[in-house]
Amino acid sequence: MGRGTGMNNNDKCVCPECGGLLYAWEEFVLEERVMISKAGKRGKKFRTKPQRYTCGDMWGLGCRKCGAVYNAVNGNDPAWERICERVFL
Repeated sequence: MGRGTGMNNNDKCVCPECGGLLYAWEEFVLEERVMISKAGKRGKKFRTKPQRYTCGDMWGLGCRKCGAVYNAVNGNDPAWERICERVFL
């Protein structure tokens, strides 16, 4: 008996498209600021502490093998949603 390609992976947290390994992602917002002198010259750069993205809370899953990306906020795919429920809840 050979192993299948993983296309029917209802019990596994793998990509519904290709059966590849997944990663979870979440967007954050950070600012890169540049100090300006009184004379108008640009100075030292620094970044703010990353803040959670608040315009819709962007998060989801992506596939390391085929590159498919699923946005859990805007998505509407039962196969991806089933995986999100197992991973994020």
